[in-house]
Amino acid sequence: MTKETCSYIRCKTTKVKAVKLTQPTIQFKGLKLFTINLLDFTNLTSFLKKHLNTEEINRANKFRFSKDRNRFIICRAVLKCILSEIVTLNTNQINFAYNKNNKPYLASHSSIYFNLSHSHDYALIGIANSEIGVDIEYIDENFVFNDILTNVFNTQEIYKVNKSVDKHLCFYKLWTRKEAYVKHIGIGVDDSIKKLNVIEGMHPVKPAFISNKTNIDIISFNVNKSYIASIALNEKQKVSNTIKLHEISPNFILNVEKTGFEPVTS
Repeated sequence: MTKETCSYIRCKTTKVKAVKLTQPTIQFKGLKLFTINLLDFTNLTSFLKKHLNTEEINRANKFRFSKDRNRFIICRAVLKCILSEIVTLNTNQINFAYNKNNKPYLASHSSIYFNLSHSHDYALIGIANSEIGVDIEYIDENFVFNDILTNVFNTQEIYKVNKSVDKHLCFYKLWTRKEAYVKHIGIGVDDSIKKLNVIEGMHPVKPAFISNKTNIDIISFNVNKSYIASIALNEKQKVSNTIKLHEISPNFILNVEKTGFEPVTS
């Protein structure tokens, strides 16, 4: 009888170095992380819409509340500007396709992977050369999470949260890890995620969770005092000990406009 093999996830916490990005000079070498302070772009949504195609504008207009509509416009436009710099195409040539789990990918460059997450006034974008999942969360000190603990966390994780000095920070760290993981493998959060152990360290994962036996690293970090994030990457993805967080400024978008690229001809 053949023994069933398991994959592993490895969870750890690291430090980050924030770098303000104002010029469109992105050197892509396997992993890039970008943060967006949405408040910096609120007054630029009309300008940013020029980077969206008709389908994306129609999608934006379906949002009932202006805050949600503006967030979609900002995140989609900034994502397209970042990708345009990496693949040297104009933003109107950046088109997304969707896999069976409705996870978007770059139609023209399937070897470049990306993921986006937002919470309150911040967004996080991850770009890699293998599958990636990211999640960012606002640390709400007033949030009562007791009911969620038993629905999403296992016994070890609940014990970890309850024994932590900063219970909210611990809760959100573990939560972002689970979110980043399911976004990496392209599934939704369901009852099975409770069985996934995401406390610090290495843990076996049953094949039902990872079909291709890929080991996954889940890395957590504080974005700032109010936000925490986690990223999930294939084990072979190279990551430095200190991760750089590139803070996108409005000037970055303006300078993307100035550079531009020659249209690609077939």
